[in-house]
Amino acid sequence: MCWFITVAVSAKMEPAFHARAHAAALETSQQENASISSFLATLDRGPPDARLWTVTTGGCSCDLVTTAPVDRRLRGHERRQRLAGAAIAGVAVRRDVRELLASVAELGRPVAIVIHTYGGTLDERFTLTAGARWTPDEMRSNDTHFTPDTTCIVRVIAGYHRSS
Repeated sequence: MCWFITVAVSAKMEPAFHARAHAAALETSQQENASISSFLATLDRGPPDARLWTVTTGGCSCDLVTTAPVDRRLRGHERRQRLAGAAIAGVAVRRDVRELLASVAELGRPVAIVIHTYGGTLDERFTLTAGARWTPDEMRSNDTHFTPDTTCIVRVIAGYHRSS
């Protein structure tokens, strides 16, 4: 099983997305996944006319993520409540990927990210949930962690100004 980062980008933002990804030595390839596409269509303020792209270093995205295990010292109820029984507390994404998403979102269109472990092909079906909405600066933060199979949106909000 391998991790894959899927990014949904508006068609208008694709040239900038690919240029920035390649400048960071990241590979992108178009992905077709009905689970992700149909879920994105239900979100308000998600990327309009979005296409799906995997972001990798070649092959899979395992080199781009770090996982944090569930703290087994938590009491059973607290652990279930926090993580809904997941074996992974969160996934941290490498800084260059976070910068890629933040910089594309700053161009004026939101981007979405889904992180999933695939046991078979990239078109396998799975259930997604809606996750956080972050500003580009929040995406750049080292404290940004993702829950697997959760769609997170990065977008510029009214009054946003990039911090230095």
